[in-house]
Amino acid sequence: MNKSILITPQAFLLYKNQIQNRYKKYQFRFVKGPINNKKKLSDYLRNVDACIIGSEKINHKVLKDQKKIKAICRFGTNIENIDLDLCKKKRIKIFYLKKNINAKAVARHTLALLLGITNNLKFYNSISKKNIWIRKKNISPFETKIGIIGMGSVGKIFFGYLKKLEFTINYFSRSVKKNVKAKYYSSLEKLIKNSDILSIHLPSTKKTKNLFSKKILRLFKSKILINTSRGDLLDEKVLYTLLKNNYIKFAALDVFVNEPTIKLSKKIRNLNNVLSTCHASFYDDRTIKKMIFKSLEKLDL
Repeated sequence: MNKSILITPQAFLLYKNQIQNRYKKYQFRFVKGPINNKKKLSDYLRNVDACIIGSEKINHKVLKDQKKIKAICRFGTNIENIDLDLCKKKRIKIFYLKKNINAKAVARHTLALLLGITNNLKFYNSISKKNIWIRKKNISPFETKIGIIGMGSVGKIFFGYLKKLEFTINYFSRSVKKNVKAKYYSSLEKLIKNSDILSIHLPSTKKTKNLFSKKILRLFKSKILINTSRGDLLDEKVLYTLLKNNYIKFAALDVFVNEPTIKLSKKIRNLNNVLSTCHASFYDDRTIKKMIFKSLEKLDL
């Protein structure tokens, strides 16, 4: 009998026929994720040997009754949504993708969000549909200070794009980067104070979750925030209040605490001074195809 694999990320449906033709020894079950209902996800997993997941949380509630599943692959570059200790006890193998596999795509999307803000694209798109002819001053790169928070794979590529556009660039990282010719700040607070636009490029870890607390977010007065990393890096309750009151000038967000957006995440997306996308920064044709087939290669059953 063929090994069975559950696949929840919707991107795989774009290559469904190719996948089935290439991996004939497997029986695939494609469902449109993310599956945030724990019981539903647990039921899906009960009869499969392996799965490829997106942002679904794999915890005790999902895995407690599972006896068949042998491998889980995260369709992404981190595994913060998977209970690793529990998987180890159950002898479930965990796989994920290399950190730089989607770095260029995420950096390009971050740049698109930045230019969407500096060139007032949300404003112009709104008024043009009403046939209103009004101009609003765009933000020039010259003397505009961009603060990059985190100088990993994405941060470095984003830095290269900004340099070509002649922005003034500052950055915060655990250490000085030799090949990055920009002003380094060892203090996050000082970076924020000395930048006009801040772009977050940090992983979600125990240390970084809610790093952007009330104390830190209050430093963003009259500033612009971009986040293409993870929603749980920010305290959304504080973020919502500060954006709603225009304390924070504007935000461009690709990621939220709740995806698809509900509760506070949805309220934030609906604010007039927020430009948002659906965790789509990596979602270009070349990148997702590469991620899809690398994920399938990982599942050596």
